[in-house]
Amino acid sequence: MRQNTVRASEVTQGYMQLLLKDFPQDKWFSRPAGVPSHGAWQVGHLAASGNSGLKVMGQSSLVDDSWGELFGRGSQAVDDASVYPSVTELIETYNKVNVALTEFYAHADQAVLSADTTNQRLIERFPKQGDFIVFLLTSHLAVHAGQLSTLRKLYGLGNVM
Repeated sequence: MRQNTVRASEVTQGYMQLLLKDFPQDKWFSRPAGVPSHGAWQVGHLAASGNSGLKVMGQSSLVDDSWGELFGRGSQAVDDASVYPSVTELIETYNKVNVALTEFYAHADQAVLSADTTNQRLIERFPKQGDFIVFLLTSHLAVHAGQLSTLRKLYGLGNVM
């Protein structure tokens, strides 16, 4: 079953790469009317969330602490590129975190994944440590890929698949 989760995540991560491939530089930090976030926030949020997963599992942090404030749960996107890391840094960090999280999950001892969640905020939704990681690698990633796909459509960029 773990291999199925890894494969599903890799497919969605590949889709993310297609979405990001030709996303215009001038659109990364802006939002069409009525849209709550932009491409930079989506990618930074995925990196910060994946990094939270690594930290919950006792792994080293791969992002600067400021990313939690910029992209963490409850943060709000602003249309000011100077507030954020560069597009290159966002994409590189997103990729680095996703590779690390996928590798960790693929090779983690089952006892670690089956252990009770210790983070009070996560216990109700993710009672076991591995539940949170599976969520990050699959559902969470897919939701934000869908949001990037919607942004692309609003900008007239069309489909990637």
